[in-house]
Amino acid sequence: MKKRVLSILFITFLLLAQFSIFTLAADPIKIGGTSSMVGILGSIGEMVLRGAQLAVDMANEDGGIHGQEIEYTNIDGQSNQTVISNASIRLIEEENVIAGIGPVDINYLSAAAPIFENNKTVLMDPTATTPSIAEMGDYIFMTPFGDDAQARALAKYVAEELGFDNIAIIKDVNADYSITLAEHFVEAFKEFTGKENPIAVEENYQTGDQDYTAQMTRIRQYNDIDALFIIPPLPQDAPVIANQARRFGINVPIIYPDAGDFDEVIEIGGDSVEGAYISSHFAIEEAMTDIANDFVTEFEAKHGYTPGGFEGLGFDSAQIILEAIKKIDKDEWMSMDLAEQRMAVQKSLINNEFNNLIVPIKYEPNLPPTKPVVIKQIKNGERVYVKTMWPEDFEK
Repeated sequence: MKKRVLSILFITFLLLAQFSIFTLAADPIKIGGTSSMVGILGSIGEMVLRGAQLAVDMANEDGGIHGQEIEYTNIDGQSNQTVISNASIRLIEEENVIAGIGPVDINYLSAAAPIFENNKTVLMDPTATTPSIAEMGDYIFMTPFGDDAQARALAKYVAEELGFDNIAIIKDVNADYSITLAEHFVEAFKEFTGKENPIAVEENYQTGDQDYTAQMTRIRQYNDIDALFIIPPLPQDAPVIANQARRFGINVPIIYPDAGDFDEVIEIGGDSVEGAYISSHFAIEEAMTDIANDFVTEFEAKHGYTPGGFEGLGFDSAQIILEAIKKIDKDEWMSMDLAEQRMAVQKSLINNEFNNLIVPIKYEPNLPPTKPVVIKQIKNGERVYVKTMWPEDFEK
């Protein structure tokens, strides 16, 4: 009887030990985000969060990574720099995240970047395209292309595919996005048109302006322009400017950067934006990878609508982190402490090319990623895929 009791106790001990080991191995890999759900960044923040969460859900459905479940925690940044800064500290110090996905604008991203950099933890910029973001630190990475690449791709398409060589520009004079994009576009447009001055006029405004009478009055004096390049840092200005341009008789094609790749541009702009060309990050008609098709199918099933470029950027921001972890040897990963795992993710990002994303990406230290730019056109109230501009097509 005693032997039997001892045997039962021994077996129970073994089972408890195995359960403890299993529990340890099942501790989740934590990723954190600071996407804003309210305020000026709210609509884009929601898109990014939906995409990122889907990448995590799909990874967990496949069994996680290295036997561990993935846990994604987003703390609402509320479109407020102080809130974003505090949320970043909480993610690092309390949530113990392996890596983070930051806010969607450079001015807000700058509140999170130093905190992640100082703690040697990777922060993925999900949507902001200012090229200097990649120079913020060794642990700061961009998911989108830089504005230098976006501007060159768009300038080449406009000059060589559309044959335009005399356009007007209107930009937000207080936004880094608008200023940087305009500068890079003008430089590239001169190169691709072969003209010393292919820009008829550049006009300025500030985000939130409702009256563009002065700007449109000056622009319409140039009745031989081929197109109007509108560069809003946020999408809400894009259709308002287009509507007023049409009221002033400026009926040339409109060109938008990626800030024009939103439903609200069409919903508010209506006929004014019909025919507009847009540079973008992703188009469902041009799935470049196998996982891109899975992403679209899973997203539509979960949210009831077709994802666009910014949902795709959210997905890829999380997917890049997950793929970086997968490329680390499992035994090495399981033997690391949190600080070592954070540094290992950064090293993996630098040393690898990533193709298991909706858009393939290659990284070099402190530079925006090398990736293609998609061109769309608004036709019959829909954004329709037109062309993919691969890096080799527009690089210097």
